[in-house]
Amino acid sequence: MDSTTILVLLILVVALLAVTFGIRIVPQSKVYIVERFGKFEKVLHPGLNLLAPGLLDVGLAQALPLRQVDEYRRHSALGRLATAAEVARTAVFLVSDRNRFMSGAKVVLDGGL
Repeated sequence: MDSTTILVLLILVVALLAVTFGIRIVPQSKVYIVERFGKFEKVLHPGLNLLAPGLLDVGLAQALPLRQVDEYRRHSALGRLATAAEVARTAVFLVSDRNRFMSGAKVVLDGGL
């Protein structure tokens, strides 16, 4: 093997080891404290929450025909599309320490469809 192949294989092995040892699964009955190099980083609480956004005012909505976007707005209780900032704020809440008691919830951001 030439040196380029060996280097690529070495990089793949290091990446695989980093991914394997970098992922921590938190059982539903335990709380883990994550430390890096002896410095306190984060407490991982049990639970899994799902964020399900509806149609946003960016991305797919710009590629859809205007007729479909207007129909979505008409069916929405709020009469508008969600903004990326609204989805981001909800995502930040779901992973923050302020959200310690919610577990197994599906948060739907669709404007009341």
